[in-house]
Amino acid sequence: MPEPPGMKHKGLIDKEQAGIIIATSVETYLQTNPPTGYTHPSSHPANMITEDTGHNFITVIEKNNIHASGSDNQDLSGLVVKETGKSLVADIEIAKIHSNTLDHSHLNKSILDSYTQSNIDLADAVGKKHSNSLDHSNSLDHSHTNKSTLDSVQEALTTALKTNYDTSYTLSQAAHAPSDAQKNSDITKAEIEAKLTGTISSHSHSGSSPTWKCGISTKNITDASTTQNIAHGLGRVPTIVRVSAHCAYAAALSQICNGVYDGTNHSGINLCSAEGTTTALIDNIYSSTAAELGFTAATGTNPYTGANRQTGVITCDATNIIITWTKVGTVSSNTVNILWEVN
Repeated sequence: MPEPPGMKHKGLIDKEQAGIIIATSVETYLQTNPPTGYTHPSSHPANMITEDTGHNFITVIEKNNIHASGSDNQDLSGLVVKETGKSLVADIEIAKIHSNTLDHSHLNKSILDSYTQSNIDLADAVGKKHSNSLDHSNSLDHSHTNKSTLDSVQEALTTALKTNYDTSYTLSQAAHAPSDAQKNSDITKAEIEAKLTGTISSHSHSGSSPTWKCGISTKNITDASTTQNIAHGLGRVPTIVRVSAHCAYAAALSQICNGVYDGTNHSGINLCSAEGTTTALIDNIYSSTAAELGFTAATGTNPYTGANRQTGVITCDATNIIITWTKVGTVSSNTVNILWEVN
């Protein structure tokens, strides 16, 4: 490097830049005491400036773009370096941000102040739960094109359940038996048997042995009208009663009477046999649908409807065969033997 006029080089070299040796004191001296005949320009044309990675020119268009309307919305975060542990916001501004009295207030401040970290964590979890798209809130997270249909289904189901509940409750409060109902423990055997009459054709009890009773009783046909009870010992109301009665008035006159009662119908047949010493045997047969038994000592007289007779009509209960005797006219004293059977 040529030495400027009027300047003496006296061992001032102590710096090397880009291969050029420059003395620091010389450099300083030149800046404050330019050499005679040399004037340092106050400005330099741009074309003599070389850009590098850390120093660049900005054009007028780019400058205008920076200050254009809406430029405040540009992301300048990459242009600001925040030092660890320090804030880019002044402490006084931070105090204003966190001051409830300066910026805003809460009507429920006491409740908010009472929140603990657990409350905050819970609120945060709930917030995250309801911010996703899988929750089932029609109004907040998602919607259904058939919302009205879904709402009507819910309403119909609720109405149906309510109706069923009301019906069940009403039934639960109502009487479950007539006011004159009889307790099961008060029902007697006789009452049950009185209802269990007739034949049930829908089923049968094959293989079971029938239960029946039989016996012999007597009746004097000259007695006045009366009721005769014959204990049958069956232990229930018989389904059917059969009788066969025999009476011998004299050596030449006898009667055999057979009768059946089924709980409703009365049937009787009487065979009268009369044989005199000088006359032929006369047999008469009579029948009745009103009485089972009929007796008369008069030859050729109907024992069920004649003027002088004793007739017997049979009914029964769980204890007795009941014969209701009716005497008409005059009947001679004779004892009738009655063979009976109940089933």
